[in-house]
Amino acid sequence: MSIDARFAAVPLLPEADLADPLDAAPLARALTAGGLSMLELVWRGQPTIDALHALCTGHPQLLAGVGHISDPAQFAAAVAAGARFISSPGATPGLFAIARLHPEVPFWPGVASLSEAMAAREAGFSRVKLLPARLAGGLPLVEALGRYLPGIQLIPSGDLSELDTTRYLAQPNVVAMGADWIARHELLQRRDWAWIEDKAAGAREDYGCTP
Repeated sequence: MSIDARFAAVPLLPEADLADPLDAAPLARALTAGGLSMLELVWRGQPTIDALHALCTGHPQLLAGVGHISDPAQFAAAVAAGARFISSPGATPGLFAIARLHPEVPFWPGVASLSEAMAAREAGFSRVKLLPARLAGGLPLVEALGRYLPGIQLIPSGDLSELDTTRYLAQPNVVAMGADWIARHELLQRRDWAWIEDKAAGAREDYGCTP
């Protein structure tokens, strides 16, 4: 199933900051049991590489990517480890260049303004991460981007909570939302997989789309 099909089914992108790559497998089981099929790992170097290997070999049904990539070397390492998509907190010519070398791996540059979104579009990237979404301008910025740059698709992320989800997803230029609240840091620290599964199932029920 493609990324677009997954977003059409559930327009949420769970995000997780794993300190221990051994937690990747139980997290994958919790998310998939709850009905979610994507996961973005925060880049932490070798632990993220090890977690990606575990997900790619043991849980291929979960589409795993990497976020917080900030330079071409990290991008290359994530691709080599099997990342199925990559996002960054910002965007640079170096990241644009290496992303073009790997067209098979969708890249979502981070933007926080109209000018940055225009630069991403000019570089060939029409789907972007808007972050930190609220600090950058929140819903008024989302609406302005839709008005002035109607071809840009947004994934708001970074400083949002579950309470923001419905309002942001109602915007026609929002294709999905970052959802770090599904596997929050304290839940990962406690390894509370049952609670994460419940959060995933609730998110699927509340925001999933019936085919």
